[in-house]
Amino acid sequence: MALAVRNLGYMQMPLSIPVEVSFSLSVNLQGSTLHDMQRDMRREIRQGLLGALRSAIQQVEKALLSAPVFCPRCRRAMRSRGRTGRRLVTVFGSLDLQRARYSCASCRTVRRPLDEWIGIVGTEYTTAVREQALYLTADLPYEALEAYAATLTSS
Repeated sequence: MALAVRNLGYMQMPLSIPVEVSFSLSVNLQGSTLHDMQRDMRREIRQGLLGALRSAIQQVEKALLSAPVFCPRCRRAMRSRGRTGRRLVTVFGSLDLQRARYSCASCRTVRRPLDEWIGIVGTEYTTAVREQALYLTADLPYEALEAYAATLTSS
């Protein structure tokens, strides 16, 4: 997977991230059906994709932090202030992230470069999840939407 880092003051070259997903299934030949196997595969692949996404996000943050982080207000180099937690709801499930936090000693501006790159400032839902919710609300009655939405983020 190649990701182009958006212009947020970071490098402009594509970042190549190898992604591997694997899982095992246990199939009871006497009591299960193809439907059961497909359901189990979908659940397992979502967990595998969630793990791969976590790894890819870590690689993106590492690349974002490979250069100094500058204050957008006063243009001075910012200092690392450790990490802060955040829940991120993705189309594969929820991730708990510990992302880098930077602050400016001069003007006290705070930045979290990973949040800026993901575009989740002020929400825990990714754009893809919000987009799916929008389409579903337009196409399904409320009761069906509520039942289906529960399956989108369940693990």
